[in-house]
Amino acid sequence: MSRETDLHTDPLVDQDPSAGIRACPPRPRAILFEPQRQLSWRRSESAWLTRFTWAWVLAGCVLMLTAGYRVTPDARGHSTHEQLGLAPCGFYFTTGYPCPTCGATTAFAWMVHGHPVAAVATHPFGAIMAIATVALLVTSVAGIVTAGVPAIRLSRPLAVGLALGLIVLFLGSWLYKIVVMTSAAG
Repeated sequence: MSRETDLHTDPLVDQDPSAGIRACPPRPRAILFEPQRQLSWRRSESAWLTRFTWAWVLAGCVLMLTAGYRVTPDARGHSTHEQLGLAPCGFYFTTGYPCPTCGATTAFAWMVHGHPVAAVATHPFGAIMAIATVALLVTSVAGIVTAGVPAIRLSRPLAVGLALGLIVLFLGSWLYKIVVMTSAAG
């Protein structure tokens, strides 16, 4: 077999037949976002197990939203969780500063009650979690109907950026809560 024949039988290399030489393959680029390929919905191999799992996710979302609706958001911006039978925040009583999730239940309740401005003012991350719960509820209904699962493909830089963004938002919400509660106390 000649060298020229070897070039034409290699399926992995782009060729320029008129020149008789092989062209260099294009260099891969770092792609952060491809809208057509980032999110797709695929049918699961085990439909009953998928539907069963989505039913549990749906039940959890309904439970969370119902609990958020049944409690009355505390006007102080924290301690709403005590209406659910939970103990007062030990971190707050020990240090005098709010814990990272202080006010998140109150913000969640404000969102469920239809007061997004009060929710964001109370705890921005808690308000986002209420929105995420509703989105997960809709996704679980779609998963039950289709027996499918979302296939999300993110590039590594985008996934890391998303994770770091959520961490910064969570810590920023905590810092915001510290500033608001200490300025209200003093």
